[in-house]
Amino acid sequence: MKRNRVLGSLVAAVVATAGTLVAAAPAQAAYQCQRGEVCFYEHNGGTGSVAVLATLSPRRGGGYPNAVLDFRKLLYTNGKNLNDSASSVVNDTDFYLSVYENVGGASPGKYVYLRPHSGGTFVDMNDMASAAALSCDPKQSTCE
Repeated sequence: MKRNRVLGSLVAAVVATAGTLVAAAPAQAAYQCQRGEVCFYEHNGGTGSVAVLATLSPRRGGGYPNAVLDFRKLLYTNGKNLNDSASSVVNDTDFYLSVYENVGGASPGKYVYLRPHSGGTFVDMNDMASAAALSCDPKQSTCE
């Protein structure tokens, strides 16, 4: 009788462990932002689902960079809305990137300024980004 109880407990432990292993989701590899792209990530450190804002990519053949002044209709690859949900960003363009708390970049509101080919995790603006714009080097009068 004692042997049956021990065996029953062992089987229950194996079944419980197997259930835990089956329920665990595999780790998702983060998208690597490509040269010329601006990528917003759902989680810290460039992880989780990504939203690549093609409209922020510099125009081919030159020209002044673009802006996306309203994130409310933009989605991550997982279908979740981008507005007020980004935790990190990568700016792999040759331009400076401004990320704004308010739609349209309206004041008052917080903003973050990123150098070309940089990125990071939002600290004071985690889950607050609503708009973004590329700009030239503030020390130069034209985009070159």
